[in-house]
Formats: sequence, C-alpha cells, structure tokens
Amino acid sequence: MTRETPVNRNCLLGATLLLLACGRRDGATAQATSITTRDSSGVTIVEHPPGALAAAPSFGLGKPILTLGGASVDSLHDMTFVTKALFLSGGRFLTVDGRAARMELFDSTGTRLAGFGRRGEGPTDFRGLPVPRRADDGSLWLIDAPARLMRFSEDLELRIAVVLSGGERNADLLLPLHGSTVLAVVRAPIVPPFPSSTTISRNAEYLVRFDTIRTDTLTKWLGTEWYAPASNDLGASVWTWSGVEFGRTTVVDLWGNQVVVGTNDSWTLDVRDSTGALRRRIVLHEAAQPVTEAMRDSVRSSRRALIHDWKAPAETKAASMADVDNLLFAHSVAWYQEVIAASDGALWVAETVVPTDNARRYAVFDSSGRLIRRVMMPARYRLVAADGDRVLVRRRDPDGIGYLDLVRLVPTAP
Repeated sequence: MTRETPVNRNCLLGATLLLLACGRRDGATAQATSITTRDSSGVTIVEHPPGALAAAPSFGLGKPILTLGGASVDSLHDMTFVTKALFLSGGRFLTVDGRAARMELFDSTGTRLAGFGRRGEGPTDFRGLPVPRRADDGSLWLIDAPARLMRFSEDLELRIAVVLSGGERNADLLLPLHGSTVLAVVRAPIVPPFPSSTTISRNAEYLVRFDTIRTDTLTKWLGTEWYAPASNDLGASVWTWSGVEFGRTTVVDLWGNQVVVGTNDSWTLDVRDSTGALRRRIVLHEAAQPVTEAMRDSVRSSRRALIHDWKAPAETKAASMADVDNLLFAHSVAWYQEVIAASDGALWVAETVVPTDNARRYAVFDSSGRLIRRVMMPARYRLVAADGDRVLVRRRDPDGIGYLDLVRLVPTAP
C-alpha cells in the first residue's frame, strides 16, 4: 500500500481548478442551456443536442491519493479481481472481489477494517457474486443466489439473512423497499436453438417485486443480443450461445430510489420508479460508430491469443481456433456497456470500449439527467465507484497484477 500526504499541492491544485473552471464557464453554460427538458404523458424527457458528448467539459484522473494492491500483498489486499466498490461514510469504502466472492472494508488511509464472505455453500458464504447496495440509512443490502436477501451494517456485520420467494430465479437485487420486499431484475433463460443459427435474438428481462411469499412482475424490456454458433469438440457438435460482438447490451442499475435501464437501441436511458412506471428518459443524439475490419481483427487476435495459452489437448485448441472465424459481429458499436450510480447522485455511463482505441470514456449525468462532464482514462483502467470528484479505479499492469487507486478528477483539454 502506498499513500500520498497532500500538502501545498492541494492549494496549487485548487487554484488551477479555479482558473480552468473560469475559463470553461461560458462553454459549459452554453452546453447546459442547449439541453431541453419537456414532459410527455407524465414522462420527463431530457434531450441533449447533437455533439453533446464532444462538447461536454472534459476531465481525467489526477495523481493517486491512495493505492492498494500489487504483487506482494496478501489475498485480502489483492485488487486484481475487484469488480465493484462503494464509498461509505467517514471516508471509508467497500470493495468486492469477483473471484473470491468476498467483501472488504477499508478506511480512508487504506487500512483494512473488516471482511465478509467467500465462495461456498455455508451460511456466511456466497453462492454468486455479491453486489451490495447502500440504503438511505447506511445499511448494505444484497441478494445471493438463488434468492437469499442479506442486510449488513456499515461495519459489515450481517444483520438479516432471509430466503425470498422465487428461489428458482436468477435475480439481481436492485432496491430494498421495506421489510423483506425488494425489486429485482429477472432474466429469461437462454435456450439455444437446434440446430445452430446466426439469427440474433434478445430475450426478455423482467422487473419484479418479490418477498417471502409472492412475486409480482412489474414491467419488462429487451435483454442483450445473442446467437447460437456452430461449435465442435473433438468432432462432436456442441450447441451453445454467444453474445454478439459489439452488439446491443442491456444495462440496468439502481439510481437513487429508481431503476435506470438502457437497451442500446439508441443513445437513450429510461428511468423507472419502484412500480416499474417510466418517469424519465435521457436522450443523446450520437451517431453509431461502424464496426471496422480492424476492430474485428483485434477481437479475433485476442481470442486466438487466449486459446493459444490454454492447457488443453491440441485437437480442442484447434477446434476452438476454427470457431473464432465464425464470430458474429454487429454492424455498429453499442453506445454504452455499463451504468454506475455514484454516491453523490450522479450517473456514470461507460461508453463501449473499442479495442483499436486505448482509452475508456464515461459520460456523467447529474441527478436530473443532464450531461455535466465526460471523463477519460486509459483502457486498462476501470471505474468501480465515484463520489463527486473522487473516484476509485482498478487498473492492471502489463503482468495482469491489479491495483486500486483513489484519485480526484482534474479538468483536461477537450
């Protein structure tokens, strides 16, 4: 663990930010006034003009204030497989290790305070990936497969563990309502056709409300695009499914006390309340980026490199190499691939990363749905939590070793 102690650097940074902000105020004001908000049948539509992304104030990452991880740390401080984090009160933050299925709590200096969980079948184990949500009272909620609702204190002490109805469902918890009632997204199972097909399909996803007694379906939308490629294993046909490369991916997350949904049919995000009713729609007019042959070649090369490193029989590797030639690509790149609700009420939307580019970009909206900034970072970085201008990003070095950096955003040239 390394930690930087800020001294006069903060004063210099503050003055720099003030000067830059003054220089950008006129452009930011023009950008804001060109956003239109109107109501249509009870739905607030926040519409941005063409070119809004390029015109938004641009930010990047400052120097890390705190860094965790590295090659020499123990398993409890390994950040290589951190998939999510949460900012908590008092400068503390929570990390989720996707490989170990474990949550770790740290204070503002990077000192580990507590931990919970592992992958297993015991009463304090997780069968799936824990995705904690923070409620207004500071408590942490998550649902473990198949449908065990768990509530923790901010100190990561388990307070409630109850099995809900619909235990057979593959559900992601979104919002604890009251008592043991929650909202969740249930994805219809993918059943590949027989024989294989290159037809693109999109299964339904359902917003459901359920508790210990019953399950109610509130609304639905289309899920991620998939198809059933032909594959073989040692000469035998294998029927499976695969996501369409660069295809439309559906993203869902909790945003305050509402649910934000994006199906990538356009650069649009729908915001629904706890009844499933559509309350707000965020619209950007951004042209779709065509999928180029260079992008396809990059994906194929990456897949072949992974297969080459497999410890598998030569025949299996050869068959898998042949399957790479049959990957199905979309004609244009999906606009976004993830949404992350920040602790300050902002919404970060991760734009789809193109393999021929070395940058990762996020569009940031305030709580009303107005675009307020665009943040760029190296492609090997991934945002896992945000709170105002403070962000936690996971990065990996060329050897694949992971680090978690606490940094502040700084203005950059557009």
